[in-house]
Amino acid sequence: MKCKQLARRVSVVVVVAVLGASLLGCKPKVWVESSEHLELSAVGIQTLEAQTHNGYIHIVAASTATDKIRIDITKKLGGDSDEDAAAAMEAIQTDVTQSGGIQNLKYSWRESKRPGWVEVISYDVTLPEAMALRLETHNGEVTVQGVKGNTSIETYNGDIDIRKGEGTLSAVTHNGEIDVDTMGAEVSLETHNGSITAKLSREGAIRGTILTHNGEVRVLPSASACCRIEARTDNGQITVRPPVTNYHKTRTSMDGQLGEGGGLLTVETHNGSIAIE
Repeated sequence: MKCKQLARRVSVVVVVAVLGASLLGCKPKVWVESSEHLELSAVGIQTLEAQTHNGYIHIVAASTATDKIRIDITKKLGGDSDEDAAAAMEAIQTDVTQSGGIQNLKYSWRESKRPGWVEVISYDVTLPEAMALRLETHNGEVTVQGVKGNTSIETYNGDIDIRKGEGTLSAVTHNGEIDVDTMGAEVSLETHNGSITAKLSREGAIRGTILTHNGEVRVLPSASACCRIEARTDNGQITVRPPVTNYHKTRTSMDGQLGEGGGLLTVETHNGSIAIE
């Protein structure tokens, strides 16, 4: 079911450039850029799902109570000539639908994508703070600020940054750093290549997994957090500072307790050091 769009504004800018850098192996000679603004009703919506292949996703909770979702979309389309890039812009469309309390945001091609076309579609979104998130981009960073709902993020090439989160958090990037500050009771953080910094601000029981294959891990639990911590590195060392006081440690492993009770927090890196402080 198509959602009711309260407002929609589109502007187009033509950018001509010979790019020295490549994107996914393609080197368009000409880029065109357009922007689109959407203002949607958030009434009855519990979750925002947003997907893009190339481009960033930036989410910010509204500073005051609101029943609207405001979206600014930046579209950059590349081609071999002015006409080719313009044709790419005409061929791409924003898909905004609602179903079962989920607001979906993505894009599609009106016609078959030509070999020389490259798209970079990015989203800047302001929404109610209680909304849950499911976000995916293959090439681009994801940032979320002030959202209290459960959050799931995946990017293949890009950093993930979360500020003032409160719900359950799952964040995966294959190539990029993860930096989070969350009050959530459960976290699952994973990167294949990059460091992880996790500030776990919750006062009370926490649990989850923090894993990087290649990179350092820094965990900063609150002084009032409660959990058992198991940490391991194959190539690196582990350092522990207060508020963790009850633990057994070797150079590459640690088993300890933070507070009383709580769940299990597993911290692991294959190549890098771990600091819990």
